Amino acid sequence: MNGAGDTEGSVGFRTICPEALAAARPPARSGDEQACLNAFLYARVAAIGREPPHTAAGRVESAQRVFVREGKLELETPLRWKVHGDGYRIDKG
Repeated sequence: MNGAGDTEGSVGFRTICPEALAAARPPARSGDEQACLNAFLYARVAAIGREPPHTAAGRVESAQRVFVREGKLELETPLRWKVHGDGYRIDKG
């Protein structure tokens, strides 16, 4: 899901990335990393919504966006998130 290319019934990175870059500049172009990641996640959620078999985007909101919101851009531990009501945690190990 959301692989490199777009195929019939699937929206890939070739669509998601330009949509995200239209909304926020990447750090390589003096943009804010959190803003760019959030733009990417919004574009990804929109792409998931356009794929009938994959309309559930809860994991993006309850896991990936949590890390961005908390500023854990390098996935610093501990990481805590929930997906479909189940809690997960990764501690330094």
